[in-house]
Amino acid sequence: MLFTQKYSPHSLAELAGNEEAFSKMRRWAFLWAKGERPQPLLLFGPCGVGKTCSVHALAEEFSWDLLELNSSSSRTSEAISDFLGAASSSSGLFGNKKLLLIDDADFAAGEDRGSASAFAKIASSAQQPLIITATDAYNKNLAPLRGICEKTELKKVNVHALLLVLKRVCKAEKIQLSDEELSLIAQNSQGDVRAALNDLQARNFSPLSREREKNIFEVVRGIFKATKYSECRPLMMSCSVPNDTLKLWIEENIPIEYEKPSDIAAAFNSLSRSDMFDGRIRNRQYWGFLRYSTDLMGAGVALSKEAPYRKFTAYAYPSYIRTMGATKEKRSIRKSLSRKFATNFHCSLWAGMDYVQLFTLFAKQDAAHTCAAYSIEVPELAYLLGTTSEKAQKLLEGKGENPKKPKKSNAAASEKPQEVPAVLPPGKKTRQKSAKKETVAGKTAEKTPMPEKGPASGAKNEPPKSTPAEKTGKNPPEEKQKSSGRQSTLGFD
Repeated sequence: MLFTQKYSPHSLAELAGNEEAFSKMRRWAFLWAKGERPQPLLLFGPCGVGKTCSVHALAEEFSWDLLELNSSSSRTSEAISDFLGAASSSSGLFGNKKLLLIDDADFAAGEDRGSASAFAKIASSAQQPLIITATDAYNKNLAPLRGICEKTELKKVNVHALLLVLKRVCKAEKIQLSDEELSLIAQNSQGDVRAALNDLQARNFSPLSREREKNIFEVVRGIFKATKYSECRPLMMSCSVPNDTLKLWIEENIPIEYEKPSDIAAAFNSLSRSDMFDGRIRNRQYWGFLRYSTDLMGAGVALSKEAPYRKFTAYAYPSYIRTMGATKEKRSIRKSLSRKFATNFHCSLWAGMDYVQLFTLFAKQDAAHTCAAYSIEVPELAYLLGTTSEKAQKLLEGKGENPKKPKKSNAAASEKPQEVPAVLPPGKKTRQKSAKKETVAGKTAEKTPMPEKGPASGAKNEPPKSTPAEKTGKNPPEEKQKSSGRQSTLGFD
């Protein structure tokens, strides 16, 4: 029989570490025993710290019936409603309370992805004590539960508390081990009580026998603070995320960690060379280049600094991943439109991307006909028009209007093209031919256009004087012009 089952705790007092969290669980249970209805508990923490064991011990301590739904059970909405729906609103056979346990709620795959919503529905209306356990309380699958549950964190058990547990088990099993050996088992377990008991039962003292994955923050911090190649290599091997994601994390935080421009340039140089080897892996399908890519991304960046930076750094989430997540829906709609255009126009998917902008103009002119001809749906029409789905739906139903071109202003519409004056021969002055209208005493009078030959515009209108030729009755002599273009004086022969 495994030590983890043989020496499982029967009360919260027998659990190692996390005294404050277990006291909070006991106070929460007392409230239910007095008839109050506090919020459901959300226990979260790493593996092996006693999340499930503490719930079993609490049920045994208060003599409650335990009803458990673990990760091996079916977690569809129907199964959850059938299994926990009736139990959450009724007591036990002899009037005892039922303690409902939903174990590993953040683990959901396939058809179980909607389980968090079903859990939240039961938790909001449960009339019996409900405890939910998870490894990561901020997992996106637990978003519906975080607002209606009281969060309680269980941390890793320290080495001293683990030594007490191991010594108690060794005394019960009559196992003779030195304090150094027990201390080595406790240190290798890294705060995991289950792992420490399994290593004790297997007499396993090797630190290399238990490999653990490190989260991304531990790996990034270890790379930037490392000063030797031997410190970086194990970190890269124990990382819990793919190399492409780790590269984005390192790229985002190089300017945050390093301060000197020379260190930043050297770090980005190593990271770019790592990216070159990744490209060669994809093109040539030769995975032997992965060793160079990994070392340049880890040790290359770590050893590019002149001296380690002794400071605390709040590492940032990659902005590329954040941007791609925010535009995921738009990119999906654009790809769907491109696929439809590629089918209609017998071209590739990438060539279909070029038609998206063209059909934006078509949709603005006649949305209904465009949607009917190319099977464009409402979200896709909203993407083409740059509006919401509600407005696009109204447009298809005939309740909306197509986006129109901006109207010209009244000032621009009232402007008329100016007339280009005719070209006059040299020596002639341009005269204004257009007549202006004036309103005098309520009447409109037009000015008489000036004659082409006559006095200046400022002269008074007088009858023309008679010339000497007219008095004598003879024909006027011909005018002679000088080479300068001026008229010559009049004379008689």
